[in-house]
Amino acid sequence: MKKFLKNNSYAVLFILFSCLCAGLVSYLSEPANENTYMTITVKEGDSLWAVAGELAERHSMDRSDIINWVKKNNGLASDTIYPGDKIIVPVKKLTISGGQQLASAGGDE
Repeated sequence: MKKFLKNNSYAVLFILFSCLCAGLVSYLSEPANENTYMTITVKEGDSLWAVAGELAERHSMDRSDIINWVKKNNGLASDTIYPGDKIIVPVKKLTISGGQQLASAGGDE
């Protein structure tokens, strides 16, 4: 075993480093969930463009970044959303002591 490790130390280190990097990437690319981010219900007349514009104004975010984030994290193939749809948006929930939930900008997301 010692001879194997001595002859293949670089390969073993490379494999360990690769596993560490894969784990880190997997951890950092966790999908959004309803417990962390705000979920909104689409109303009649809403569009993804309008919802993103409202969020962009309120939270100093870029509209196109919001649209791309929402499509990716909600599994949307197009920009079309329908009344009654529940979508997760890139605004983090904050809970205060009374249990009331507030929203904050998810600028680093």
